[in-house]
Amino acid sequence: MFYREFYISNNKSLNRVSSLLTTNSIDLIVDKLSNSDQEVIDILDRFIRIGISLIHTTEELREEILDFDELYQFYFSDINFNFWIKISQGKVTYKKGYNENNSLRIYFTRDLIVKIFKEEIGGTEAYMKGLLKIHGNLSHAFKIKKFLRLLIEYLKAISTN
Repeated sequence: MFYREFYISNNKSLNRVSSLLTTNSIDLIVDKLSNSDQEVIDILDRFIRIGISLIHTTEELREEILDFDELYQFYFSDINFNFWIKISQGKVTYKKGYNENNSLRIYFTRDLIVKIFKEEIGGTEAYMKGLLKIHGNLSHAFKIKKFLRLLIEYLKAISTN
């Protein structure tokens, strides 16, 4: 963890990303997830783009995804928002909509994502309780879960610096 904090505070390439996140940005984003559906979609879209920018500018995050070659489809069942993320050879592609070539489909709700961000529930617990639905290879789900946990750790560290 010390290396990560040192790396974040001394990495000039993160200036662009960190300027998008201010103190308690993640808390503010979570609070806004109770707004209208379109506002929530816009907030999530920006948050995803910030995360991808962070991945592309952070060596440790890029290294974590070098062996990925998957397309993940995400569905918010209650706000009519779905998107896909392709992670391949250390690069991330994000698009709104549906991609039939997905290797994993993840279904969740706005309320569930708020609880996950507030750390009131974890992804595994949500899955075990039937709140998070996954279709596809569970090993892909565990792989992306581990990576997303690291990404959120970075986002939180940047937003508090």
